[in-house]
Amino acid sequence: MSAYTPESFEPDRSIGYLVKRIHFDAMALVEPQFDGTDLTFTQFAALVSVVFGRGRTCAAMARELGHDMGATSRIIGVLEERGLLRRERDPDDRRIVNLQVTELGHERALAARQRLVEQWNDWLRDWSGDEVEALIAGLQRLRRTLADAREEAA
Repeated sequence: MSAYTPESFEPDRSIGYLVKRIHFDAMALVEPQFDGTDLTFTQFAALVSVVFGRGRTCAAMARELGHDMGATSRIIGVLEERGLLRRERDPDDRRIVNLQVTELGHERALAARQRLVEQWNDWLRDWSGDEVEALIAGLQRLRRTLADAREEAA
């Protein structure tokens, strides 16, 4: 059975459209969570990408955040100036510059993460634990499917 037919493929049933709208709506509500702090959401996302080992270099962070290298380099520079992140040459390959979160950066990332946990828990308060886990599992599966398709296309 196919997931869609031409007749059923409309924005309110399109996974791509729904994910995009959810992202835009969530960002509009999340950005104000960072007002009055020393981080923007984008800076928080950059720190978290390093904390969780996904943005260990500028190129890896750019891929993780979906930004170009120039924008990512500027974000890294700001975080470095604030003492939240540092660049270190890879001891095995001096061409590679690894990113490390400082203790202060780790503290700020965890504090911001707590605000986001509270926000998402509020948005999902009417969902059962099983519903939340099923949504996460489905999105993770779709992400793997799309990542595999990108690799095959490359």
